[in-house]
Amino acid sequence: GLLGGYLSNFHLKDRVYGNGTVPLGTGDANFEEVFLGLKKNDYRGSITLQVARGEDGREEETTIEHISFLNNYVEKYLQ
Repeated sequence: GLLGGYLSNFHLKDRVYGNGTVPLGTGDANFEEVFLGLKKNDYRGSITLQVARGEDGREEETTIEHISFLNNYVEKYLQ
């Protein structure tokens, strides 16, 4: 694709349009479209999670949930 040779890293986040960051999958980001575009460009770079922190004291669980969300898309589109 047009951008494939220029992509080496991207930050993944979700947010409600006109508002702040929310947990992955609960905002307005179209992850299907994003990952389909990455697949079309044969993306093999890194992905940085820039996500909502979640509830204090649940950092480990929240991190696991975000990684699981990401892995579902990676397995579907980038394997």
